[in-house]
Amino acid sequence: MEIVELMFDELPTNAGDEAQQQQQRDNTQSRLRCLKTPEGEGARFLLVDVVKLMGLKSNVTTVGNRLDQRDVFREDISTGGGTQTMITVNVMGLLQTVL
Repeated sequence: MEIVELMFDELPTNAGDEAQQQQQRDNTQSRLRCLKTPEGEGARFLLVDVVKLMGLKSNVTTVGNRLDQRDVFREDISTGGGTQTMITVNVMGLLQTVL
């Protein structure tokens, strides 16, 4: 499956010089990766990205175990470092994590 990356930029909080503003933009840029799934299946989001965006202290496995198991998937994803198993969630799992 192919990964699609969604980027979220936050605005800098204080107006400093241009170098400080660029560094703040680099540090605050966040991403939420989504898997392209076969026709008819809903989107699946990488749970590690959701946990980071939410600022949760729990690790990904703990969060995944708290969700309804019908909404949690383990996917083998090809990366630059080889194939890795990643935990993904569908839209309902995403909402359960956020709420």
